[in-house]
Amino acid sequence: MSLTPLLVAPLAIQIHATAAIAAMLLGALVLFRRKGTPLHKAMGRLFVLLMLVVATSALFINEIRMIGPFSPIHIFVVVTYGAIALGLWRIRQGASKVTAPRW
Repeated sequence: MSLTPLLVAPLAIQIHATAAIAAMLLGALVLFRRKGTPLHKAMGRLFVLLMLVVATSALFINEIRMIGPFSPIHIFVVVTYGAIALGLWRIRQGASKVTAPRW
């Protein structure tokens, strides 16, 4: 396996792939850390930053154009922004348990 395809890809794809891989690995670590510790919080903040980079860089990847410069996969950008906003709002409210939403 070679990194050549990633290294010759456009900058937006390089940023997107690198941030996505880092977020996936860091997210797994955060899940296994004890909740509420300073390290858990710092890793969580870095995870959110990486996810913002992943979502934002996805806006600049437009190889498949179905709706103007966008494709249905870009819906995940909106979902990611919404999930981050909801998560931060819940943290600020003091939500300490992960619970299912009440629909």
